[in-house]
Amino acid sequence: MAMEARLSLRQSQRVVMTPLLQQAIQLLQLSTLELQEVVQKELLENPLLEELPPETAEASDAATAADGTPTPTAEATSPEPPSAAERKTDDLPFDVNQVMFDDHEERSLVAQEDREELPFDNLARRSTSLGDHLEEQLRFSLSIRDAISRLSETVIAIRDVRDQLESASKRIGQGELSEFASAIVEKINALEEKLHNPRAKVAYDILATPGGAKLYSKLGPLMDYVNEGDGRPTQGLKEVFAELSRELESVRSEWDQTVRGDIAAWNDRAKALDVPHVTLPR
Repeated sequence: MAMEARLSLRQSQRVVMTPLLQQAIQLLQLSTLELQEVVQKELLENPLLEELPPETAEASDAATAADGTPTPTAEATSPEPPSAAERKTDDLPFDVNQVMFDDHEERSLVAQEDREELPFDNLARRSTSLGDHLEEQLRFSLSIRDAISRLSETVIAIRDVRDQLESASKRIGQGELSEFASAIVEKINALEEKLHNPRAKVAYDILATPGGAKLYSKLGPLMDYVNEGDGRPTQGLKEVFAELSRELESVRSEWDQTVRGDIAAWNDRAKALDVPHVTLPR
């Protein structure tokens, strides 16, 4: 196999990041304070660099002017009348430039990106401490606890009245008063099923048995979500609790109507037949 020399040309395009371009990109992303820190660091590490004092810079400019080098001057321009928007800003009770920028000359995009907080947000926002978050979380959790307490008290009252009616029905035997008691028991059982699932024996039965999760099974996890949260309750938690509270008060209103209506009527009939009346727990 013979060996031979061959010359070929190949044309290609590449984007090359030169060290100078990389340094320029890094410096453009720095704020004024960070740029000063970088300059001071370079002056300490590189002995060949020398910082020029402001007096020396002014002297060099004066020497350049003495040599006859023309100094560029800006042409005088007539000031334009301020616009209507600028005149409106003069009537504001605060300085717009001072609100928008820490320094009136700090108007670059890099300086705006380096700001952690927008100044207009600071005008309408009150600083909130961790104690404020925990206090609101505690108040909301106590509100849920009180709702669970009212639910439990209603369930206890329903069961107590039901036991008394069933005991009285067995004592008086068959009759109109006994049928009336059975009708009341059926009615208050329906109210109890709106508050919780009485047929559930374990947690799995809440979803496995007919009826599913009721008010008690919804308020309990809601309270856990609030207590385990890292901050103040979210708007979604507040809306869920408001809906559950309306449902709870609706059931309690039905229970109060039953007490003032059916149970009061049954007590009047039982008194006429010398049957112990139903007492309500306090």
